[in-house]
Amino acid sequence: MSKVEEIDDITSCYRYMFDEFYHMNSVGAENRIKDGYPLTSVHYLSDGILMIEWTMDDDTYYKIHDIKYDKDYNYTNMYGETDNYRILDQDLP
Repeated sequence: MSKVEEIDDITSCYRYMFDEFYHMNSVGAENRIKDGYPLTSVHYLSDGILMIEWTMDDDTYYKIHDIKYDKDYNYTNMYGETDNYRILDQDLP
Protein backbone atom coordinates (compact mmCIF):
# COMPACT_ATOMS: atom_id res chain seq x y z
CA MET A 1 0.00 0.00 0.00
CA SER A 2 2.90 2.36 0.69
CA LYS A 3 3.97 2.24 -2.95
CA VAL A 4 0.45 3.12 -4.10
CA GLU A 5 0.41 6.00 -1.57
CA GLU A 6 3.55 7.39 -3.24
CA ILE A 7 1.60 7.69 -6.51
CA ASP A 8 -1.87 8.62 -5.21
CA ASP A 9 -2.05 10.26 -1.81
CA ILE A 10 -5.78 9.47 -1.41
CA THR A 11 -4.59 5.98 -0.52
CA SER A 12 -3.63 7.32 2.92
CA CYS A 13 -7.31 8.07 3.55
CA TYR A 14 -8.23 4.49 2.67
CA ARG A 15 -5.50 3.15 4.97
CA TYR A 16 -6.83 5.34 7.79
CA MET A 17 -10.39 4.09 7.19
CA PHE A 18 -9.29 0.44 7.09
CA ASP A 19 -7.21 0.83 10.27
CA GLU A 20 -9.20 3.25 12.39
CA PHE A 21 -12.79 2.74 11.27
CA TYR A 22 -12.81 -0.98 10.41
CA HIS A 23 -9.97 -1.92 12.81
CA MET A 24 -8.90 -4.32 10.08
CA ASN A 25 -6.70 -7.35 10.59
CA SER A 26 -5.63 -10.16 8.27
CA VAL A 27 -8.54 -12.44 9.21
CA GLY A 28 -11.07 -9.66 8.67
CA ALA A 29 -9.57 -8.74 5.30
CA GLU A 30 -9.75 -12.35 4.11
CA ASN A 31 -13.33 -12.72 5.36
CA ARG A 32 -14.37 -9.59 3.45
CA ILE A 33 -12.91 -11.13 0.26
CA LYS A 34 -14.74 -14.43 0.88
CA ASP A 35 -18.00 -12.54 1.53
CA GLY A 36 -17.61 -10.55 -1.72
CA TYR A 37 -16.91 -7.20 0.00
CA PRO A 38 -13.13 -6.75 -0.28
CA LEU A 39 -11.36 -3.69 1.08
CA THR A 40 -11.20 -1.51 -2.03
CA SER A 41 -9.57 1.78 -2.91
CA VAL A 42 -10.74 3.70 -5.98
CA HIS A 43 -8.31 5.79 -8.06
CA TYR A 44 -9.33 8.26 -10.74
CA LEU A 45 -6.89 8.21 -13.66
CA SER A 46 -6.64 10.36 -16.76
CA ASP A 47 -7.59 7.32 -18.88
CA GLY A 48 -10.00 5.40 -16.65
CA ILE A 49 -10.83 4.31 -13.13
CA LEU A 50 -8.77 1.82 -11.12
CA MET A 51 -10.07 -0.24 -8.22
CA ILE A 52 -7.52 -1.97 -5.99
CA GLU A 53 -8.73 -4.72 -3.70
CA TRP A 54 -6.60 -5.22 -0.59
CA THR A 55 -5.75 -8.07 1.73
CA MET A 56 -3.18 -8.31 4.52
CA ASP A 57 -0.07 -10.48 4.97
CA ASP A 58 -0.24 -9.94 8.69
CA ASP A 59 -2.12 -7.48 10.86
CA THR A 60 -0.13 -4.45 9.65
CA TYR A 61 0.93 -5.00 6.02
CA TYR A 62 -1.61 -4.43 3.21
CA LYS A 63 -1.00 -6.11 -0.12
CA ILE A 64 -2.89 -6.11 -3.40
CA HIS A 65 -5.41 -8.92 -3.80
CA ASP A 66 -6.84 -7.84 -7.19
CA ILE A 67 -6.86 -4.85 -9.54
CA LYS A 68 -9.76 -3.85 -11.76
CA TYR A 69 -9.59 -1.14 -14.40
CA ASP A 70 -12.30 0.40 -16.57
CA LYS A 71 -11.36 2.76 -19.39
CA ASP A 72 -14.92 4.13 -19.51
CA TYR A 73 -14.94 5.09 -15.79
CA ASN A 74 -17.63 2.56 -14.92
CA TYR A 75 -17.65 1.11 -11.42
CA THR A 76 -19.83 -1.79 -10.31
CA ASN A 77 -20.48 -1.77 -6.57
CA MET A 78 -20.98 -4.71 -4.24
CA TYR A 79 -24.72 -4.74 -5.03
CA GLY A 80 -24.13 -5.21 -8.75
CA GLU A 81 -25.10 -1.63 -9.63
CA THR A 82 -22.93 0.06 -12.23
CA ASP A 83 -22.43 3.81 -12.30
CA ASN A 84 -20.24 6.03 -14.43
CA TYR A 85 -17.77 8.15 -12.46
CA ARG A 86 -16.31 10.21 -15.30
CA ILE A 87 -15.64 13.80 -14.26
CA LEU A 88 -16.29 16.44 -16.90
CA ASP A 89 -13.10 18.04 -18.21
CA GLN A 90 -14.18 21.48 -17.00
CA ASP A 91 -14.56 20.11 -13.46
CA LEU A 92 -11.09 18.57 -13.28
CA PRO A 93 -8.34 20.49 -11.46
